[in-house]
Amino acid sequence: MKNKVVIDATNAIGKRPDPYPTSFHALVDRTAAKVVKAFNSTGYEIMANPDFRGAAADMFVAGDDTEAKAIATQLAQDAGFDEVFDFGGNEQVVLLEQLALSWINLAIRQGYGRGIAFKILKR
Repeated sequence: MKNKVVIDATNAIGKRPDPYPTSFHALVDRTAAKVVKAFNSTGYEIMANPDFRGAAADMFVAGDDTEAKAIATQLAQDAGFDEVFDFGGNEQVVLLEQLALSWINLAIRQGYGRGIAFKILKR
């Protein structure tokens, strides 16, 4: 996998890949791939169509590899997402997974449904 880009769209829910905090960290440690975390903070329905009546959902990327981030960013934009926010390096991957858990809480546990997504509003 040397020099290949791997986009980790998973979330460690329940069981983690021991001794790693996330699958992302296992991929970084066990492969020579350029690993980026993306597409993990919303459901597949939103990935298929991120448009909400003319306003598109945002996406987030995290990881240390700038090439992998650029590829994931372009892929998100090509898929119709609006802004793609750089969440930080490898040290922020756990935080990005926690954002995904927040989406899961809202969508599933709180009953808002899978048709929700995050949008960052700026002034």
